[in-house]
Amino acid sequence: MEIIRTKYLDWLDKEKDRHFIKILTGIRRSGKSTTLIQFINQLKTVYKVKSNRIIYYDFNDAKLRKKYNWESLLDEIESKADTKSTNYLFLDEIQDIPNFEDVVITLFEHKTLKFDIYLTGSNSYMFSKNMVTFFTGRTVELNVLPLSFNEIYTIFKSANQSDEYIDRFYAEAFLQKYILQGGLGILVDSYNDLESNKNYLRGIVKDTIAKDIENRHNLKKDTTVLEKLIIYAFEHVGRDINSKRIENYFLSNEKAVITNKTIINYLTWLTDSQIMHKIKYFDVRGLKTLSSNSMYYAGDLGLLSSVIGFDINRLKGYRLENLVFLELLFRGYEVETGFDKNKNSVDFIAKKENERIYIQVTDQLNEENEIREYKTLLLAKNATRKIILTNAVNVPRKDNGVVIVFLIDWLLGKVNF
Repeated sequence: MEIIRTKYLDWLDKEKDRHFIKILTGIRRSGKSTTLIQFINQLKTVYKVKSNRIIYYDFNDAKLRKKYNWESLLDEIESKADTKSTNYLFLDEIQDIPNFEDVVITLFEHKTLKFDIYLTGSNSYMFSKNMVTFFTGRTVELNVLPLSFNEIYTIFKSANQSDEYIDRFYAEAFLQKYILQGGLGILVDSYNDLESNKNYLRGIVKDTIAKDIENRHNLKKDTTVLEKLIIYAFEHVGRDINSKRIENYFLSNEKAVITNKTIINYLTWLTDSQIMHKIKYFDVRGLKTLSSNSMYYAGDLGLLSSVIGFDINRLKGYRLENLVFLELLFRGYEVETGFDKNKNSVDFIAKKENERIYIQVTDQLNEENEIREYKTLLLAKNATRKIILTNAVNVPRKDNGVVIVFLIDWLLGKVNF
């Protein structure tokens, strides 16, 4: 079952033929390769680009990795290239070819042949300091996120589901699946088989540790501490995490001594791989971003479940926050979390151009939590909009400038901020 990534194809279409190297990044299995293939098909069907001008290598294939070094790969690409027109070159998971940078730069700056170049690869490698320096000023990045709720729901939704009430009821039920299984495209065909997907999701976490961290950073020692750090971070999504707190946790709970430097390295490598995302704190009174405090969210809801368990009621509020965080990223927002000196908090501050939207996320809105959810929003002075996203029904739509939005409606694009 193929889901067309329209948002990303539109971006690639806009960047097509611009003299930049296009790099597709994202968590493992987020759909980078699939997006490339869809764009290649678009080149053929929409732009009528002949097949001889499209050069594609998939280095997920171990035989190809063994076949080429950078020089032989360069020679072959040059021999295949059309000498009169633009060649569209796609190098998928190219980081496993040693010195591939020489291939890319040579072709990008070629004196006689013209190439429009597209790359995918491990985030931890493509955006290492060496690569950033090597490609400075020559690249544009497309971060391919897991499928959004709306993208997956649209595929499963019944074609006869025109009744708004039935549609909402079905969407709410389907959201429970999405919260547990997430949006990695390779799982879609087995989305109704949670047991099969559980094992696959656990495997992706292990694969990320092995390929993006162990191999990339040449870790020779036991990775038990790293694996336990992932568990700790996922158990604390949406909460303040700092290296000192983690150090104390390992000392008291795991009877293990882990240095501050090691903790910082591991957190950095995990965020580089996008298995986790890091967001900063913003002081809503002082109007400044703090560098000392951070919060983390999982790169995919299914991966989160594979670590903390598939009981949807466990850490349900934080799962909902993680859902909203990923949706905000998908919609192109820069995201921070807010607080004030009295430790009042706002879940997200979403920024885009001149927008600064303050957002609280809560499963239900009732007398017990209403004051808490409103408090920081009402104090915010620089917000363009103030939103509470909730699963609660039959609540006021607007109060003191705070707009209450039904979560499902927002996820399905029926209501925008």
